[in-house]
Amino acid sequence: MRRFPILTLALLAVLTAPFALAQDADDPVVVRLGEQTETLSEFEQRFEIALRSLAAQQGTPLTDQLRAQLASFAPQYLEQRGQEFALLAAADARGIEPDLDAVQARIDQAKDGLPDDAAFETLLQDSGIGSEAMLRTLFEEDERIRGLFEAVEAEQSVEDADVRAAYEARQDEFTTGAQVCARHILLESVEDAESVLAELDGGADFATLAAERSTGPSGPDGGDLGCFERGMMVAPFEEAAFAAEAGEVVGPVETQFGQHVILVEEVREAGVQPFEEVQAALRGQLLSEATQADVDALIEAADVETFPERLPSPTDGAAPAPMGDDDASD
Repeated sequence: MRRFPILTLALLAVLTAPFALAQDADDPVVVRLGEQTETLSEFEQRFEIALRSLAAQQGTPLTDQLRAQLASFAPQYLEQRGQEFALLAAADARGIEPDLDAVQARIDQAKDGLPDDAAFETLLQDSGIGSEAMLRTLFEEDERIRGLFEAVEAEQSVEDADVRAAYEARQDEFTTGAQVCARHILLESVEDAESVLAELDGGADFATLAAERSTGPSGPDGGDLGCFERGMMVAPFEEAAFAAEAGEVVGPVETQFGQHVILVEEVREAGVQPFEEVQAALRGQLLSEATQADVDALIEAADVETFPERLPSPTDGAAPAPMGDDDASD
């Protein structure tokens, strides 16, 4: 399934819960679309989830210092929230409902590996989500947005002529340097490498030997490394591979990883990739671009109002209140 762009700072912050209509001077509305609103306190809760998720993705605790640094992103996040309002409204207009089985599967996946329900509750508190009900709401709305992208994508049409025209117009995107397509067998010692070379001289199949003898991660794939340009491999390996001719076996080649026996399968000169090699990927790119353009138009047409002037100034020292029992920096 095509993966669609998520417009928020972090996956679990992409969505909005049901919006309260009541507000007061201490809790002003910061996003409005028709009768749907989000107040400052609701926004700060979502922003807190985003901050905690972002810190977790970076593998760092959400300290007061980091929180203060990230507070400046609140206006940008508010703009993204407005976009989410528009997307959810467009999904509602199309009658798009969440896939509840997929939602449950995602919840089950979040629980996988945790020893008990108490650990899951701790995870919810530490993430700022607070409850399984909120997590379900986030996932359900995420599914609705994904469903909208899928529906918009299904409306697109990319003709063969469109792909060819894009190929001609974007030649710079398909220009490559010289490439080598190769397989290798990684071994621990020179003696092991020489033994493999002797077997190859005797007619053994390179891919079969790689699957049987290579200690590298490409072994199960017959040692296939695909095609690569200069600068993508360690220097000794690269020098040997680019010095060889197509069909030539070279080695042993020593690197910090061990001893390599290399089969160069193809040598490609620098130039423009043939249309046949890129047309499938280019068609997908054009499809994604057309989908995104129509989604952007939906957002633009929505009468969403955001009020960044109602957000606390980062210089005020204000920060979203943690939703969990303990601060994430503890």
